[in-house]
Amino acid sequence: MSMPMWIGRLSQAQLDDACPRNGEVQAIVDEVTARVTAQGGYANATQLGTKIHVEIARIINEMHDSNFVAELILADLTITER
Repeated sequence: MSMPMWIGRLSQAQLDDACPRNGEVQAIVDEVTARVTAQGGYANATQLGTKIHVEIARIINEMHDSNFVAELILADLTITER
């Protein structure tokens, strides 16, 4: 049995209703993206994106808030620092 699914843009009000912490998440994403991009040390856009995701997950998971957990990443995250 398949469930109906809607795919499309949400208004800010809909996003706020669905995820009251979206502003907090966006602030973390913006800060991490700026910092990791400025640090350099990545070979390509894929590696940059992975570094950003790993850092966001670290920050969120270090909050130890069971209602605020980063997504589970199943890929090999071996990143060599330069």
